[in-house]
Amino acid sequence: MKRILILSILFLPLASFSQLTAISASGGIGKLWMQFGYNRAYFFPSDITFKGDSYDFTVSKAKANDDWQFANTDRWDKEIPQFTYRLGYFFNSEEMYGFEVGYTWVNYVLLVNAKVKVKGTINDSLIDGDAYLTPDFLQYAHVNGSGYAELKFVKGFLIYGNRNYKHMFFALGKIGGGLAITKTTSNVLVSHLANDYNMSGFTGTVESMVKYTYNSHWNIETGLKGDFVDYTNAPVAREGTATHYVFSLHWILAVGFEVRL
Repeated sequence: MKRILILSILFLPLASFSQLTAISASGGIGKLWMQFGYNRAYFFPSDITFKGDSYDFTVSKAKANDDWQFANTDRWDKEIPQFTYRLGYFFNSEEMYGFEVGYTWVNYVLLVNAKVKVKGTINDSLIDGDAYLTPDFLQYAHVNGSGYAELKFVKGFLIYGNRNYKHMFFALGKIGGGLAITKTTSNVLVSHLANDYNMSGFTGTVESMVKYTYNSHWNIETGLKGDFVDYTNAPVAREGTATHYVFSLHWILAVGFEVRL
């Protein structure tokens, strides 16, 4: 039911504005935009399977937070906040079809000392019960620039615009997917690993955004982004990998500049 509710929230603005016609200044071959922003993330619990040297177990309904630390600039040299970069293009059409490529930095951190269900084997011994996510047992996080590199199809709808194009409001619907890039840190059975960047899976995304443009050049955009991520081979300690599915919901705020070509 939570997943159905998320999709309903994301698609509701698209249904509301589907009958509106977009307008833009005439001429040129299209419009290019660039944006920089920030995001907060909510992750739904997921089952994570860890396999490696002397262990093979699954943690059920593991919960994670986003380590967003935007205000703590002292940590930016080692722990990158959840920035968002975007580059997009609208074809020269009043229907406002286009595409967008971007990278959304996402910090995914399992809750420290959280109580979880664990089932599998450790050192050839069967385990099936409760455990705590401590440094001596298990810690797992995608941080320091981990995120989603994605290509999205974009459809725009005009909400309001005056005749000189100085103040314009749009609803935007986006759908696409891409790659999950991780820089994973982990503790597994006392062993520690901080790996380099790795292509660890695939993403699917849908967005519902509202954008304001000033004088046909400056813009600010905000809204919700839903992601499904299939982590297929995130590296962890003891020559292991972690695999799991993650559903997440992001609030994004971005500002940028656009120009007609």
